[in-house]
Amino acid sequence: MNQETQWIERCKQGHADAFTGLYEMYVRGIYDFAYFKTYHKETAEDVTATVFMKAFERIGQFDPGRGPFGAWLFRIARNEIIDLFRRRAPTLSLDDVWDLPAGGDVEIDAVNRDQYTRVREYLGRLPADKRDILIMRIWLDLPFREIAGVMEQNEAQCKMTFYRVLEKMRQEVPVTFFIVLAVGKYVIR
Repeated sequence: MNQETQWIERCKQGHADAFTGLYEMYVRGIYDFAYFKTYHKETAEDVTATVFMKAFERIGQFDPGRGPFGAWLFRIARNEIIDLFRRRAPTLSLDDVWDLPAGGDVEIDAVNRDQYTRVREYLGRLPADKRDILIMRIWLDLPFREIAGVMEQNEAQCKMTFYRVLEKMRQEVPVTFFIVLAVGKYVIR
């Protein structure tokens, strides 16, 4: 039995302290996913907190037979973000959710922001499920097995969607923007 499984079992038995290990294992990935979906630091922090609160409250409902724990968490995050945008849709503008780190080189930030904005615009035109698969694979480096669990699809479907979107991007997005997409987590954040 691996460490993650032990923590889950201990949580299910009422040992709340075991949840700390699960939190530490997944907090960065969940935060990054929320950030790349909202482009807003505080919103990503709120979503992350809500995801772990819901996971803690519902740990008894987690069934390892339906997929890995990480996929379960990302599914909670994805649903939380969908609900967030449903609640905020009439009042949210793209300008309100842009979050560039303070300090640093203004000229580089401006170039990065311009390139990142173009990539975001392209990603914004993709259907949500395709965009989520792209984000989870490129930025979060999740394995297709876990992505399939989050998306409630089979692994082959996720792979096919990912590679089809990449091929379409290669045709429609200039190479420099594709590079920014591929390394965006290092350039922008």
